[in-house]
Amino acid sequence: MSAKIGIGIIHGMGTQNKNFAHTLINDLKSYYGEKNDTKDLYFRSIYWADILEKSENALWKNLKMEKLSFDKLRHFVVHYLADTIAYQKMYEEKKAESKNDRTVYFRVQERISDALKDIQENTEPGAPLILIGHSLGTVMLLNYIHDSQKSPANKKTIYWNGKTETGNLAGLFLCGSPFALWTLRKEGFGKAINFPGEKIKGNLKTISKWVNFYDKDDVLGFPIKNINSSYKRNKQLIDIPVEVDNPVLGWTPLSHDDYFTTISIIKSISGYLQSVRNVIR
Repeated sequence: MSAKIGIGIIHGMGTQNKNFAHTLINDLKSYYGEKNDTKDLYFRSIYWADILEKSENALWKNLKMEKLSFDKLRHFVVHYLADTIAYQKMYEEKKAESKNDRTVYFRVQERISDALKDIQENTEPGAPLILIGHSLGTVMLLNYIHDSQKSPANKKTIYWNGKTETGNLAGLFLCGSPFALWTLRKEGFGKAINFPGEKIKGNLKTISKWVNFYDKDDVLGFPIKNINSSYKRNKQLIDIPVEVDNPVLGWTPLSHDDYFTTISIIKSISGYLQSVRNVIR
């Protein structure tokens, strides 16, 4: 029996493992299962850290040959900020191929596409899609959705053919997103994605949600509603300030890593999953 709702979860910057979403998935199932059958839900994690992990470890090993100050902080920079630099290395696929440089950007696109395809294959036809991202992963999701909404002619320039579409996107939850900084790449800070997906209609469209969670102490997470008029016009988009659940580091910039274990966020997403289930019964 196929699930009724598909949920994709992508991690952010830094050292990660393939089980990064395990606790979050269990927590979401726990709250959702209080009133509903968890068989309604199909979860798929989107893991991409291994694309850069080997290179980052080698770089860190080489850099440690020199005696440098602030060893732990430098380790943070290599394994966090280096992800960001490598991800946006080269955008145009044709240029990447001509230089024998298949970029991290497009390898991540393939990981997302594969995950969305898996979700489609394990949910009912037309099942609503919910995407959850953290940190740099939120940028990756937004870039993927943006590319999926390009015209057929523009899709050819980025070799989109065969990638999974996002027309059934009904929920988008961003945690500790640095996406606001990415908008500097575009004049006037670019244009917001179309949300929800074009296949979302009726009551499901009415309850669709695009939520951006950010902790005011997290220097890597920013609100996005006021980026420009295209974001302000989207009625489904809301910024929600939160206090991440970490009694030691929650009030510091290191709060960036604790969104996926914050109960208020878990309850919010679980509550939305319940709302979606009620609409599609």
